[in-house]
Amino acid sequence: MKLDKLSVKELEAIQAEIAAILPKKKQQELTALRAKVADLAKKSGLDPKDLLHGPTGRSRKNRLTAWKDQKTGVIYGGAGRHPEGFDKSRAVPIG
Repeated sequence: MKLDKLSVKELEAIQAEIAAILPKKKQQELTALRAKVADLAKKSGLDPKDLLHGPTGRSRKNRLTAWKDQKTGVIYGGAGRHPEGFDKSRAVPIG
C-alpha cells in the first residue's frame, strides 16, 4: 500500500484504526512473551518471579566510605568537598 497516494481522510481513518488496535496488540505480545519466559524458567528449574520481577527483600548497599579525622574528630561522608578541619592523611574509615 502506497501511503503517499492516499487522501488525508483515508490516512486519518487508518491512523484511528491503528490507535485502537495497537495497545491491545502490545498487551497480547507482552503476555505471550511473559508466558514463554516463565516456561523457560520452569524448564531450567528457576522461579519465574525472580526473572520477571527482579530480586526482592534486598536493600541497596551504601557504596561510599565514611572517614573520621582522628585528631579533630571531623567526619567526612565520602561525597562532595571535605569539611573544614578534615585531613585525609589522618583519617580512618568508619562504618
